[in-house]
Amino acid sequence: MWQLLKKVRHFMKTVSPFPGGKHGLAKVERY
Repeated sequence: MWQLLKKVRHFMKTVSPFPGGKHGLAKVERY
């Protein structure tokens, strides 16, 4: 489960380097 979370986090960072990515990361942190 945690591995998947890490993958999603990395994906968000790579795909969304703009401010919008930060919001996405915050959403992932909540789960």
